[in-house]
Amino acid sequence: MDANNPAGHYLYTYASIEALLNGVKGFEDAALLARLKEQCGIDTLRPKSHYPLDIMNRVLQILIETRFANMSQPEAMVGLGRCMARGYAQTLVGRIMAAPLKVILPERAVQQMVKMFNTGQSFGQRTLITVATHHYIIEFRDDPGDPAFVEGVVRQFFEDIKLAEARIQTRRVAQKAFDMEISW
Repeated sequence: MDANNPAGHYLYTYASIEALLNGVKGFEDAALLARLKEQCGIDTLRPKSHYPLDIMNRVLQILIETRFANMSQPEAMVGLGRCMARGYAQTLVGRIMAAPLKVILPERAVQQMVKMFNTGQSFGQRTLITVATHHYIIEFRDDPGDPAFVEGVVRQFFEDIKLAEARIQTRRVAQKAFDMEISW
């Protein structure tokens, strides 16, 4: 069990949900906000600090239904991941964490990205492994998230730091574990 999450639950910070809503312009959609309040118990005017995995999964499903209905599930998850990355920079935590990314080397930016992943959830571990220059593997362990969603976050991250040509391959290694190989 994690010291930040002694009960062992998979919890997401409200900043994660806020980032998603920023990224899909959800705060401008009264019908969406009402649906999230009714079906997920998320009151954006009085948010809780954390939400369990089942609520986050429901939020993702609602956003797929309302924003990505014409895409396959993997495409929609990549799209949502991209939206989250764009929206994260609009949150207080995101502004603080992302500020140095525009002025540091890409290698250091990858390290910072892994730190950002580790702050958004109260579970799991993300470990950066350097394979070679400009070649990394991020191990996601005890992480029930969808690898396609995370890939979308990472793809947007690399576009934001002007490394859109980065190659990203994701492979599931266990039910709650996947590896993401990144090179450029």
